[in-house]
Amino acid sequence: MFAGASWLDLRSRRVANRYWFPFITAAAVFVIGDLLSPPQGWLVAYGAAAAATALLYGMWHLGSFGGADAKGLMVVAWLAPFAVNGFFPPVLDMMVNATTLLFAMPILLGIWNLSHGRVVGPAMLLGTPMAIDAAEARFVWPMQRVKDGKTKWRYWHRPGEAIAPVYEALRNAGVTTVWTTPKIPFMVPLFVGLAVHLRYGNLLLPVLERWLAP
Repeated sequence: MFAGASWLDLRSRRVANRYWFPFITAAAVFVIGDLLSPPQGWLVAYGAAAAATALLYGMWHLGSFGGADAKGLMVVAWLAPFAVNGFFPPVLDMMVNATTLLFAMPILLGIWNLSHGRVVGPAMLLGTPMAIDAAEARFVWPMQRVKDGKTKWRYWHRPGEAIAPVYEALRNAGVTTVWTTPKIPFMVPLFVGLAVHLRYGNLLLPVLERWLAP
């Protein structure tokens, strides 16, 4: 399910609602089966699934999660409510693992830029430079803006901000190459996070156990 969703997200940054329907149906069948013949720990597992669904819906409603990411995680919460490898259900472990993997991105970007001789403050940890024409055609955000006739850094993107005027202003200011940060589809780290969960469990748990151990 997440392999296909990751491919769609990489290709178009969209996963249609209908993509999830077969998996929702499968989850419903499994839930009904468990209700008819309850396995051990089913009440805790499905209680956690309901709590995860409510939390994800709230985060989606507040704009903290993309729609496709939240829907996919909601489906996982019911499709696989029981712990597979470790103490936590897959939906929690894959979120923790995906977030942990994203923290590695600045390190990888920093190494890549350093190997190409690009040492530019925090920008080298957040993205790479590219021609404006290429940037407009790709899934990236510009980290530079023109303000008061000067090119200035801005390392975040405001939701709903139009990007075309930003590139136009940069062109008018004589900028031909702009530093950009990639629009990383969270579906891909979630897919990897799920695979890591199935093999190793929660990546942070051993670290926390060692750190908190007396």
